[in-house]
Amino acid sequence: MIPAIWPGEILLIHRKDIHEISQGEIVLYQRGDRLYAHRVISCSDRIDAGERSSGRLITRGDAIAAPDPPVSESEFLGCVAAILRHGAWQEIPARPGFGQRVLAALARHSSFVARVALHLRAVFNPSAPSSNSDKGKKSEVVWGL
Repeated sequence: MIPAIWPGEILLIHRKDIHEISQGEIVLYQRGDRLYAHRVISCSDRIDAGERSSGRLITRGDAIAAPDPPVSESEFLGCVAAILRHGAWQEIPARPGFGQRVLAALARHSSFVARVALHLRAVFNPSAPSSNSDKGKKSEVVWGL
Protein backbone atom coordinates (compact mmCIF):
# COMPACT_ATOMS: atom_id res chain seq x y z
CA MET A 1 0.00 0.00 0.00
CA ILE A 2 2.95 2.29 -0.53
CA PRO A 3 3.08 5.22 -0.23
CA ALA A 4 0.13 5.48 2.20
CA ILE A 5 1.35 2.52 4.28
CA TRP A 6 4.94 1.30 4.31
CA PRO A 7 6.22 -2.15 5.31
CA GLY A 8 6.58 -2.54 9.07
CA GLU A 9 4.14 0.20 10.05
CA ILE A 10 1.50 -0.63 12.65
CA LEU A 11 -2.16 -0.05 11.84
CA LEU A 12 -4.92 0.89 14.26
CA ILE A 13 -8.09 -0.81 13.05
CA HIS A 14 -11.59 0.32 14.02
CA ARG A 15 -14.47 -2.06 13.68
CA LYS A 16 -17.20 -0.72 11.44
CA ASP A 17 -20.15 -2.14 9.62
CA ILE A 18 -19.35 -2.69 5.95
CA HIS A 19 -22.29 -0.41 5.07
CA GLU A 20 -20.58 2.52 6.88
CA ILE A 21 -17.50 2.43 4.65
CA SER A 22 -17.08 5.06 1.98
CA GLN A 23 -14.86 5.46 -1.05
CA GLY A 24 -11.29 6.48 -0.22
CA GLU A 25 -11.07 4.75 3.16
CA ILE A 26 -8.43 2.09 3.75
CA VAL A 27 -9.96 -1.15 4.99
CA LEU A 28 -8.56 -4.37 6.42
CA TYR A 29 -9.91 -7.68 5.21
CA GLN A 30 -8.91 -11.30 5.40
CA ARG A 31 -8.84 -13.57 2.40
CA GLY A 32 -7.66 -17.09 3.09
CA ASP A 33 -4.86 -16.84 5.64
CA ARG A 34 -3.67 -13.36 4.53
CA LEU A 35 -4.60 -9.87 5.69
CA TYR A 36 -4.96 -7.03 3.18
CA ALA A 37 -5.11 -3.29 3.84
CA HIS A 38 -6.31 -1.64 0.63
CA ARG A 39 -8.14 1.54 -0.33
CA VAL A 40 -11.84 1.36 -1.22
CA ILE A 41 -12.40 2.49 -4.81
CA SER A 42 -16.12 1.69 -4.88
CA CYS A 43 -18.91 0.45 -2.65
CA SER A 44 -21.75 -1.66 -3.96
CA ASP A 45 -24.78 -1.92 -1.76
CA ARG A 46 -28.13 -2.98 -3.16
CA ILE A 47 -31.51 -2.46 -1.59
CA ASP A 48 -33.96 -5.19 -2.59
CA ALA A 49 -37.61 -5.06 -1.48
CA GLY A 50 -36.81 -2.45 1.15
CA GLU A 51 -33.99 -4.50 2.71
CA ARG A 52 -30.28 -3.93 2.32
CA SER A 53 -28.42 -6.86 0.80
CA SER A 54 -24.90 -7.81 1.84
CA GLY A 55 -22.44 -5.08 1.03
CA ARG A 56 -19.40 -5.53 -1.12
CA LEU A 57 -16.36 -3.33 -1.43
CA ILE A 58 -14.07 -2.97 -4.43
CA THR A 59 -10.55 -2.25 -3.21
CA ARG A 60 -7.13 -1.72 -4.72
CA GLY A 61 -3.66 -1.19 -3.35
CA ASP A 62 -2.46 2.35 -4.10
CA ALA A 63 0.48 1.06 -6.15
CA ILE A 64 -1.45 -1.76 -7.87
CA ALA A 65 -3.06 -1.28 -11.28
CA ALA A 66 -5.94 -3.77 -11.10
CA PRO A 67 -8.71 -3.79 -8.50
CA ASP A 68 -9.04 -6.71 -6.10
CA PRO A 69 -11.94 -9.16 -6.30
CA PRO A 70 -14.93 -7.78 -4.32
CA VAL A 71 -14.58 -7.90 -0.53
CA SER A 72 -17.58 -9.56 1.09
CA GLU A 73 -19.05 -8.79 4.48
CA SER A 74 -17.61 -12.03 5.88
CA GLU A 75 -14.04 -11.04 4.82
CA PHE A 76 -14.28 -7.45 6.06
CA LEU A 77 -12.58 -6.74 9.41
CA GLY A 78 -12.62 -2.94 9.81
CA CYS A 79 -11.08 0.29 8.60
CA VAL A 80 -7.66 1.78 9.21
CA ALA A 81 -8.09 4.65 11.67
CA ALA A 82 -4.41 5.55 12.11
CA ILE A 83 -0.85 4.41 11.45
CA LEU A 84 1.99 4.34 13.95
CA ARG A 85 4.72 6.19 12.07
CA HIS A 86 7.94 7.56 13.62
CA GLY A 87 6.60 6.83 17.11
CA ALA A 88 3.35 8.82 16.72
CA TRP A 89 -0.14 7.89 15.57
CA GLN A 90 -1.14 9.60 12.34
CA GLU A 91 -4.61 9.64 10.82
CA ILE A 92 -4.98 8.62 7.20
CA PRO A 93 -6.82 11.07 4.96
CA ALA A 94 -9.48 9.64 2.63
CA ARG A 95 -7.70 11.30 -0.29
CA PRO A 96 -3.90 10.99 -0.42
CA GLY A 97 -1.82 14.09 -0.94
CA PHE A 98 -0.45 15.08 -4.34
CA GLY A 99 2.99 13.56 -3.72
CA GLN A 100 1.50 10.25 -2.59
CA ARG A 101 -0.79 10.12 -5.64
CA VAL A 102 2.15 10.76 -7.98
CA LEU A 103 4.35 8.12 -6.32
CA ALA A 104 1.48 5.60 -6.32
CA ALA A 105 0.81 6.23 -10.02
CA LEU A 106 4.49 5.80 -10.88
CA ALA A 107 4.76 2.61 -8.78
CA ARG A 108 1.57 1.29 -10.40
CA HIS A 109 3.20 1.51 -13.82
CA SER A 110 6.76 0.54 -12.90
CA SER A 111 7.93 -2.09 -10.43
CA PHE A 112 11.37 -0.44 -10.70
CA VAL A 113 9.96 2.79 -9.20
CA ALA A 114 8.34 0.77 -6.37
CA ARG A 115 11.65 -0.97 -5.59
CA VAL A 116 13.56 2.33 -5.65
CA ALA A 117 10.99 3.94 -3.31
CA LEU A 118 11.29 1.04 -0.86
CA HIS A 119 15.09 1.19 -1.02
CA LEU A 120 15.19 4.96 -0.47
CA ARG A 121 12.79 4.64 2.45
CA ALA A 122 15.08 2.05 4.06
CA VAL A 123 18.16 4.23 3.50
CA PHE A 124 16.67 7.49 4.79
CA ASN A 125 14.57 5.91 7.55
CA PRO A 126 16.88 3.36 9.21
CA SER A 127 14.41 2.79 12.06
CA ALA A 128 11.92 1.26 9.59
CA PRO A 129 12.24 -2.51 9.30
CA SER A 130 13.78 -3.65 6.04
CA SER A 131 12.58 -6.62 4.08
CA ASN A 132 15.98 -8.33 4.62
CA SER A 133 15.86 -8.01 8.42
CA ASP A 134 12.35 -9.48 8.51
CA LYS A 135 13.14 -12.68 6.63
CA GLY A 136 12.26 -15.73 8.68
CA LYS A 137 10.33 -13.70 11.27
CA LYS A 138 6.61 -13.97 11.79
CA SER A 139 4.54 -10.84 11.33
CA GLU A 140 2.66 -9.40 14.26
CA VAL A 141 -0.87 -8.12 13.94
CA VAL A 142 -1.98 -5.30 16.22
CA TRP A 143 -5.71 -4.81 16.56
CA GLY A 144 -7.23 -1.60 17.82
CA LEU A 145 -10.83 -1.53 18.87
